[in-house]
Amino acid sequence: MAHERDACLRSLVGALREIGNRNSETNSGALAAASAVEAALNAIRRQTALGVNIADGHSLIERLQTDPSASL
Repeated sequence: MAHERDACLRSLVGALREIGNRNSETNSGALAAASAVEAALNAIRRQTALGVNIADGHSLIERLQTDPSASL
């Protein structure tokens, strides 16, 4: 699902860039919008996922290593 949304947004950015490149004088807004969407996507990709708890991750690793019946 996330990959589909990412692909959709990348398609939007591509279309905006194509429109902006057709005539940069009248379509500079399209290029600016494409840059804004790309910047937002990059910022989201750099963020740690919400709700991540490193202690829970360590606990899971420990259980997987020590309990033969543990699974994901």
